[in-house]
Amino acid sequence: MKKQIAAAMAAMALLAGCDDDKESVYSYSMPVSVTMDKMTGKTILLADADFYLEPQNLSDFKGIESVVRLYVSFNVSEPINFEAGKTYKVTLLTSSGSYSLIPTFGEAIDIASEEYKTGGNDSLTVNAREVISMTANGDPYFANGYLNIKPTFVYLNNVPVYFGAYYDSESDVVVEGGKAKVTLTLYYSTPTQSPLYTTSSHISIPTPSTIYDQLREAGLTDKDEVTVVVKGKVGMGEPSKSEVLTTVEDFLR
Repeated sequence: MKKQIAAAMAAMALLAGCDDDKESVYSYSMPVSVTMDKMTGKTILLADADFYLEPQNLSDFKGIESVVRLYVSFNVSEPINFEAGKTYKVTLLTSSGSYSLIPTFGEAIDIASEEYKTGGNDSLTVNAREVISMTANGDPYFANGYLNIKPTFVYLNNVPVYFGAYYDSESDVVVEGGKAKVTLTLYYSTPTQSPLYTTSSHISIPTPSTIYDQLREAGLTDKDEVTVVVKGKVGMGEPSKSEVLTTVEDFLR
């Protein structure tokens, strides 16, 4: 999966301008997780393809340390061949529309856990609605401990929307013959009877470390492949589930 993301990053470089008297400008936009460099204590951005961005204008982003996920953009004069593990110094664009928060909802919920059985919150599953599409804007993918989806759904201004992922650790995390399969069920809800608008959004849901622990305890390594079935209530005309191939390490933040 990381190779596919890296390929998409490479294809994302857009030549913004080029003539004999003007320097070429290459533009990149990508989802990132906000994290900290353990050596320097600086805030850095971890791209979904496992390389780092070190923004040179962090002072323009007040409160970024409290943000979990962002969609950022930047320009460079030469195209970049991004490599996992490397850090790239960039100046993020600050104009309207060049960056945005990625809505990040609660960690995927294990319905087999004692915590859920004794005090589980089923309001999301009980009030679940259909999304219009789960894959029209791109297939789900996993990276750095997040399930990323790009659904199309209905909403009403100033009314919250909720997304969540549920799984049963006793039956939805299966390892047989060295092959692993994880099933996650997505739910979407908004507390209004009359949503007026339709939108699409990049949404991230943290995957719990317990899934990673289960896969490792079953004898898998970080690099072993995992087939993940992502299913949910989807409007007519689109399959209600997608199969995603990822690796064990993608469940770890």
